[in-house]
Amino acid sequence: MRIRKMRAMLTSTIVGFTVLCLAGTAYASEPLTGTFPIGEQFTDDGASAACGFDVTVHFAGTVRYIAFFDDQGQLTSLQLHYNTTGTMAANGITLNEVDHNTDNINLVDGTETVVGIVFREFLPGLGVVIMDRGRVSGTLDGTVLFEAGPHPALDGNFTALCAALTPWTRPSIRCNPCGGSEPLPPHAATRCP
Repeated sequence: MRIRKMRAMLTSTIVGFTVLCLAGTAYASEPLTGTFPIGEQFTDDGASAACGFDVTVHFAGTVRYIAFFDDQGQLTSLQLHYNTTGTMAANGITLNEVDHNTDNINLVDGTETVVGIVFREFLPGLGVVIMDRGRVSGTLDGTVLFEAGPHPALDGNFTALCAALTPWTRPSIRCNPCGGSEPLPPHAATRCP
C-alpha cells in the first residue's frame, strides 16, 4: 500500500531526526512539535498491478508532528497529522486527491493507528471514486490488528478506481432514419411506420 511505504520512510526520518538532534535539547517530558512540507510523485504499485496500467500519484501538503518523550528523554510516540492534496492519473484521466489523517505511532509497544481520510480520489463534479477512511491499527512491521471503515486499498479492492481511470469510447449508434430523437436499437428494422 503506497501510504504505508511513504509513512515508513517518513516515520524513520522523523524518528531519526528527533532522536539525533532534538531529544537532548528538550525538557525530558515536554513534547516537541513542528510542521514540515511534504511532496511526492510516484507510480502506485498496488493500483497499477490491479488495473493493468501505470497509475501515477502526485501530492503535496504539510505534516504536523508531535513527538512525546518519557522522563529520561527517550522518544516514546509520535503523532503525524497529514493534510495533502494532489492527483492520481492514468491514460490521460486525472482524479483529484485529498488526504486528511492522523498517524499515531507508539514506539514503546510497536503499534501504529491511522485515523481519518487516508485518501479520497474524486472526479470534479462527478463525485468520489475511491476513499480509504476510518481507523486501522497494526504493528510497525505492517501486521493489521484492527480495521474499521472502508479501506479498499488495504483490502485490494481497486475496481472503482480502475474503472474511473480506464478510457472508454462511445458505442456506435445507428441513427433513426425516421427522424426521431432516439436512436434505433441495433436489432430494429430501418423502415419507418
